[in-house]
Amino acid sequence: MKIKTQDNILLLFSIGIIVSYFLSLYFDENSIGSGGYNGDLTWIWRNFEIFKSNNLVEAIVHEKFVGNRPPLLYILNLYLNPFLDNIDSYRKSVFLFFLITPVILFFTLKKKFAYQNNYFLILISLFIFLSPFFRSSAVWGQEINYGILSLIITFFYFYKFKHSKSFFDLLLVIFFSSICVYFDQKLLIVPLFCFLNILLNKEIAVTEKILSTSIYFIFSLPFIFLIFVWGGIVPALTQESNYQSFNSIQNFTLHFYHIGFASTLIALYLIPLIILKEEINFSKIKKFLKLNFLVLFLPIILYLGIYIFFDWYELLQSKQYTTSNGATYGLGFVDKLGIMLFNDLIIRKLFTFLAFSISWIIIVYGLKIKATSWLIVIYFYFLSLILLPIMQEYFDPYIFLLSLLMNKDKFNLSFGRTITSSLFFICALSFAIIYY
Repeated sequence: MKIKTQDNILLLFSIGIIVSYFLSLYFDENSIGSGGYNGDLTWIWRNFEIFKSNNLVEAIVHEKFVGNRPPLLYILNLYLNPFLDNIDSYRKSVFLFFLITPVILFFTLKKKFAYQNNYFLILISLFIFLSPFFRSSAVWGQEINYGILSLIITFFYFYKFKHSKSFFDLLLVIFFSSICVYFDQKLLIVPLFCFLNILLNKEIAVTEKILSTSIYFIFSLPFIFLIFVWGGIVPALTQESNYQSFNSIQNFTLHFYHIGFASTLIALYLIPLIILKEEINFSKIKKFLKLNFLVLFLPIILYLGIYIFFDWYELLQSKQYTTSNGATYGLGFVDKLGIMLFNDLIIRKLFTFLAFSISWIIIVYGLKIKATSWLIVIYFYFLSLILLPIMQEYFDPYIFLLSLLMNKDKFNLSFGRTITSSLFFICALSFAIIYY
């Protein structure tokens, strides 16, 4: 009887999340600040007009083509989406299309966690509908969701191949992991992870490894072409307007002051994974802090010393981008909370430094219990060094999804921890909606 009641509660939560997803379209939800008809959709729709009015090559090199991602989403919509007549039909078509995302995620999780209760996996799959960036991107036809979907499909075939050993499934892993980069360059970690697994897998024949390497190279050629014609990894207009990001050789800069804010963003999306992974109690945390004292506190002290010496906080505030109404964006939730809660600059700095410290402890704990991996953490730290401004959308929901799907460790899911994780996502989404 108890199990039946728990399943019903999990199902109720799942239905509630699905309903909230449809309500986000009804209310034109903007939980990331860049939604709305005057947001990113304006230049995205302008890009569609460029592709409608020019042949493919002309559109790609068009002087007014702008964006932070490759043009594959425009090409696919142009040829496969019959609802590009007006901006609202496009929005609705994209919104409905991405309904398949949690469905594919469920079947992917089912392949990885076949031993788990389906109700747990259904609810966890629907966490994607609680991501502010996934929701607003679906509502306003923005770019991020295409990469998320291709990421999930990649791991569906990755785990399918682990069971089938079929070379056809391996080809699909290679194809979809390569496609990830054509939707979002930041997802280079996906083909990198898959390629390394192919090379290190002793069950895959040498000939298949050589063939896989050759196919990956062939799939990289269109992107090499883009770099050649753009002179970087984004269109020329984007390079010109965002010259402080490392999007071309000329724009190479490292922003070490981003590491603290990157830590807060990585830690934020590790919290639900840590909750899912295992029970947490005071004695376990106390033991962890005692055994890992130097690993936890020495990097914090060194980083904060450098941060304070160079006064990076004020430098970052001056480098934040400003919207037309005077609001700033970038740096993630901790910076926004600090500005909302504290007028005094000293107190705001102390709050920010405390957030940095707690975040590093959360990250190390997540690594210790294998809720995530060093590859993911190091990769996203590297991204924070080369991107300006550093945006929360670069981490949400990638950290959660990649840690969940790339993780080799088993998750012993429970009713209480699954519900707690869902409440965490609900609270985070609610904060984003209220803030914006």
